[in-house]
Amino acid sequence: MTDGGSPVARTLSISAISAALILVSACTSVVSGEPKSDGSPGLPKGDPAKLLLPRQDFPEGSGTYEVLERPGDDGPTVSPSECNMFVNHDTVTFDQAAAQYEDGSLRVDVVVGKGIADSFQTIQEKAGRCGSVTLDLDGIGGTGSVKTEKVSGASVDAIAAVFTGGLGMDGEQTVEITVKTLTAHPRGTTVTVKVLHAMEPWTSDNDKLALTLLNKQIDKVQQAP
Repeated sequence: MTDGGSPVARTLSISAISAALILVSACTSVVSGEPKSDGSPGLPKGDPAKLLLPRQDFPEGSGTYEVLERPGDDGPTVSPSECNMFVNHDTVTFDQAAAQYEDGSLRVDVVVGKGIADSFQTIQEKAGRCGSVTLDLDGIGGTGSVKTEKVSGASVDAIAAVFTGGLGMDGEQTVEITVKTLTAHPRGTTVTVKVLHAMEPWTSDNDKLALTLLNKQIDKVQQAP
């Protein structure tokens, strides 16, 4: 691309896209994590940040890793608003923490929340109403759609929601974006792995990374006191 390239190319670095377009599934009525009648454990004890995967569980290399008290909410405005959870992080009423990893065109948020806001059925229903989504990022527009997928290989029941679309100016989708969100509910928690891949096509390696991190985070939650 030449120095006189499009305004989007000059305005949106991949780090800016990643910072603005991420991301986990959560939202309204909380389901408590009380011990079940069969004697199985309820919610893990303590700070959810202590349940998060450490840096060594993420890809090797120069990618950055940060633990946040709550997922960022600095993404674009999403319409319809109920589709926000497939692009950004919704606000929840229970404690949560996020491990954020970023390396070039890839960003991953792994979030543990001590409660459940949306059942799998609710996620499916919301995704079904998000076949046409619009984004507004500081005046830069975007469009996309959401679908749900089965998750094969997860250690517990899980659901995947995939946003595909792009950002651009004057109706052009200059920057391709895929956001895949895997959600599971071990021990009454919400474990979410949200993977953003921008500017480059989604690959099977991205799917493998998302599933690997999901299973590792599920295991850590299940083993917690």
